[in-house]
Amino acid sequence: MVDQSATSTTDIAWQSRLGGLVVVVLAALMVVLDGTRLTGIWPCDIACQGGAHYQKLGGISVIWYGLVAHLALLALVWRDVRRGKWCAWSVRLAWLLAGISLFFTAIAWQLQVVCPYCITIHVTTAVIVIMCHPFPRAVRWWQVLSWLMTGLLLTNLAFHHKAIADVTTSPTDPTITTPDDVALHIAADKGRTYGRPQAAATLEIVIDLTCRHCAELYQPLMLALKPAITDGQVRVIIRHLVRPSQPAAQPASELIFAAAALGEHAVAMDVLLGTNPDASAAGLTSRLADVIDLAKLSPLLREQHTAISTLIADDQQRIQLLGVGPRTPAAALIVDGRVTQRWGGNLPVAAIVAALPKTAY
Repeated sequence: MVDQSATSTTDIAWQSRLGGLVVVVLAALMVVLDGTRLTGIWPCDIACQGGAHYQKLGGISVIWYGLVAHLALLALVWRDVRRGKWCAWSVRLAWLLAGISLFFTAIAWQLQVVCPYCITIHVTTAVIVIMCHPFPRAVRWWQVLSWLMTGLLLTNLAFHHKAIADVTTSPTDPTITTPDDVALHIAADKGRTYGRPQAAATLEIVIDLTCRHCAELYQPLMLALKPAITDGQVRVIIRHLVRPSQPAAQPASELIFAAAALGEHAVAMDVLLGTNPDASAAGLTSRLADVIDLAKLSPLLREQHTAISTLIADDQQRIQLLGVGPRTPAAALIVDGRVTQRWGGNLPVAAIVAALPKTAY
């Protein structure tokens, strides 16, 4: 007599080998999807939506961890297809991944972020879990639930049980320290402002220099707004959002403000918009060297670093007060001192232009 309790696989052959092949295909699909994310074929918009805190673990993209787990699952289920029996470890790994998916789904819901890649992975994982039935005799229902909870709790431990939006908390009362700082503050603020102070409306546009959507939508909107800016119909102020998880965000914003103080904000935007999140300050500076005189830019950036940092902090505070973000690009239309419309995660050119007051200054 065979000791059934000693085996780690079920003695019940799969009801249909086709079902096992479907699981193999789904596991292989997840491996392929991981590859499209890692190679940039399928870009991820989570960073532009404020969820970049969850993109890396220990400085390594979570996609790499997912790829290893999905390759392991693929190897296990492929072996199961050949044997015609579910392996206990295939089921355990599938339910462990389901727990991890449950954590990330909950975080996405709390942050209100939407990632097509993530949704596809989570749905595929759920389908695999459903198809891993009947369980091998070595696996009980409570063990399955324990693996689900293990995946959920381990991911929670690695990150944080409370959703963390990828935005900077700014000082509530930033201060200007010296007269030189005041002068720079005025010059930089003027340099990133387009239009007349007495314009009928003010449009504040929030830009993340590392956001690909900002890079795609900013220039078309500014081009469409040019007649309204010239006529005094609207004044446009560009606010720069800095995300803590994007190493290049702070130095890129510092360079933008220094360029704005020199009257070169538009030029710097053309160069730095769409910056690689991992770009170095030296690399960003060298890119600007082709269009802005570094003999003027570098000393200003070095000597007025405190004032520029204050300007950046001011922007983070202002963005929060406007009620836009963390999705970028974003915009708020202000008429008679009141925000009348907000846009987040998009800059719909036609809608924004149509929302402008019809009268000009």
